[in-house]
Amino acid sequence: MRLRVIHIIAVLMLATTCLFGQEVKIGDILCTDGSTVSPEQFASSGKIAQGVVFYVDNTGQQGWAVNLANESNEIDWVSSDHYYDSYDIPDLPSLHYSRQAIFDLDGYRNTEIIRATHGPDWYPAAWCVDFDNGWYLPAAGQLRWLNAYVNEVNESLMTINADPIVHPTPNWYWSSTEQDAMHAFVVSDRGSTANYMKWNYYNTVIIGVRSVRNFSIAKTTRQQIGDVVTTAGGQTGVVFYVSPDNQEYWLVALHDLPQKYSWGSEVDIAELENYEQVWYELHGIHCGYDATKTMREVQGNNPQYAASHVDFDDGWHIPSSGQLSKLIAALPHIEGRLIENGGESPSGDYYWTSTECNIQQAWALNFGGNVDQEGALRTMSKSELYSIRPVWSPSCENIILPTVGSIIAPDAICADESLTLEIPESQFADEQGWQLSEAADFSHPVDYDGDPLGAEFNGWYLRYYVSNAYGTVYSNVVRISIWPTYTTSFHAQACNAYDWNGATYTESGDYTQNLTTSHGCDSIVTLHLTIIGTLTDEWSIEACDHYTWNGVTYTEPGDYVQELVSVDGCDSIVTLHLAFAQALEVEADTIACGSFSWAGQEYTQSGDYDHMFVTPGGCDSLVHLHLTVKPYPDDVGAIEGPTEVYVSTDLILGQYFYSIDSVGFAERYEWELEGIDWPMDTTGLHCALWVTSPGDATLRVKAWNGCGYTEREILIHARFFDLNEMEFPVALYPNPAHDKVIIEAEGILNVKVYDLQGQCFIEKSVAPCDRLSLPIQNLSPGLYLVEIQTSHGIGRTILSINKL
Repeated sequence: MRLRVIHIIAVLMLATTCLFGQEVKIGDILCTDGSTVSPEQFASSGKIAQGVVFYVDNTGQQGWAVNLANESNEIDWVSSDHYYDSYDIPDLPSLHYSRQAIFDLDGYRNTEIIRATHGPDWYPAAWCVDFDNGWYLPAAGQLRWLNAYVNEVNESLMTINADPIVHPTPNWYWSSTEQDAMHAFVVSDRGSTANYMKWNYYNTVIIGVRSVRNFSIAKTTRQQIGDVVTTAGGQTGVVFYVSPDNQEYWLVALHDLPQKYSWGSEVDIAELENYEQVWYELHGIHCGYDATKTMREVQGNNPQYAASHVDFDDGWHIPSSGQLSKLIAALPHIEGRLIENGGESPSGDYYWTSTECNIQQAWALNFGGNVDQEGALRTMSKSELYSIRPVWSPSCENIILPTVGSIIAPDAICADESLTLEIPESQFADEQGWQLSEAADFSHPVDYDGDPLGAEFNGWYLRYYVSNAYGTVYSNVVRISIWPTYTTSFHAQACNAYDWNGATYTESGDYTQNLTTSHGCDSIVTLHLTIIGTLTDEWSIEACDHYTWNGVTYTEPGDYVQELVSVDGCDSIVTLHLAFAQALEVEADTIACGSFSWAGQEYTQSGDYDHMFVTPGGCDSLVHLHLTVKPYPDDVGAIEGPTEVYVSTDLILGQYFYSIDSVGFAERYEWELEGIDWPMDTTGLHCALWVTSPGDATLRVKAWNGCGYTEREILIHARFFDLNEMEFPVALYPNPAHDKVIIEAEGILNVKVYDLQGQCFIEKSVAPCDRLSLPIQNLSPGLYLVEIQTSHGIGRTILSINKL
């Protein structure tokens, strides 16, 4: 076979050692020693399996693995003993829609928060995993991804005799993603991402736990999910899938087709295989290109049908059920790339696949808008109009990939040396050439001609590729270190002379020598030399009545000289300027909160205090302290105002007022609302709230001064005051009324009268009766809300008061 010889001139670079890591793919076996092996190599590897890889990120360095078996086939998220506590975990985000939930990818953090909140008697699902050894309850987005790749994972699990992920036992799997106090998210046997009660109260389904873990791998070179690619026809797409062998990738278009179309008429396309209700098969159907080609051939160029509107000549087609399943799993990883490039994420709607079910139906996938349907594959009538998001992928037929030999190259060269590389030519190749890849610890890239794009880069990763219409194949990657010509310098100093590599220097200056590195490359080193000579120094000291220096005691002020030797062995002449000081007297002003500690004594009262000190030089020092002690604020009294309130509606103003008494020693007041974002207006001791939504909130007030604050808080519960239709006969008259109102109903127990702000003005409980006279002469004219509780239930109505 003919060899191609290529010359590249190496340039000045710094050396770094980096090993090229193994390539890890979905379906590989994660072993207990931290390595990964393919299912085919596992039996002969002698290793112990702990999980199966189901995700590798864009960097090729991080991944997720699923456990070999279920931790539990049936378990509750919250135990039945604590379900009615309705506890919303404060640090765990509450995601109210399944479209939000599939973007939650940090199950490890979720599990850590859940386990830190309460123990296994509260949260059995999160505590049944082996968290101490890295296993955790997956987030909803991680379960969504695992569901999309269940065929690849199950094939590996069964190869190593582990438990496959098989429904309907359990029907669902718990995620660590919380919706609210009562619900968490699960992924179903049909692929739905849905919310479910944390305690399986109705026992209509079986919910289990399958834990996952993170792992790290060495970096590899591969096509990455999220890459932006332009096809031969000039259309741009984003990579959302790369095959495990790195030979194939799929693109998703930036936009939906501009209109919705039907799949076709109620005619069975004999050339397409029909897929019934076998969910795991649907996730493994990947030949959307071939299915779209068949649809176009059988249906013709019919403008009513979806297959006629994709740019099939450029390779775009309707995705298969497996391709669309992998697309929704990849949304958290590519949605930003779609938007950055002028596209948009698929909307909350059903999208057609090219996978046929039977004569009347084909498969579609839900991309949002219904918490119980998110991500689910459903059979739909072929005549229904649904959205289409085209994808690009190669045909599943007649794929012939080219071959390439290995690069022959040295491990390292010096800068400016000539580099010769030999690469065998390939069969079935349409294109071939160089690609140089930046290493993880390299600081600058290199272009394809071998020229540096930065002076600090210190090596190449080189690979030779060949490609044809069906894909690209790379030879083995070779790392070539570039040993540079070092140009370095260092500083030195000496008393009278300095010896360096056989040369003696007696004067300060810059000196250069040409050396050879351990790799045989040139090195130029510059010495910046300082000759010190005799050192001179002088310093001043102030003492009380005497001073001792190097064994000599001085009692008179004056200038004294001593000749010394420095630590470098150089002569040193030091002059001491000595003076004597008098006793000191100092005034000091201090402000303290509560108390002040000074000279071993605690002071709690303001006043003037004196203390005698001795300075480090032995001189007396008198300090006059002028002390001001400020108190902390007194305790905040009770917050006056309602704790049961009602949401503002067309009938209820929903404005409530709160206040406290003045707090001793307080200088200012701060009001805070925690839990719900209601509008709030505060002025000193008073606060007004506008209740705009139901729920619980904590109202807190702090009394401040310069020393700190004290605080008081109350819990406010807000709900709707609804006017419901009476389910039992009630008579209320006269209406309008002015001094009393008569209420007639069977089994009256309690009556409450509220104003439109939701404040209760009258509450009256009685023994069961059928007629009640209620005085209202103390109420002001206006509209009021009346709540009537009977033995048959509670009803609410409106009362008008009009004073005569």
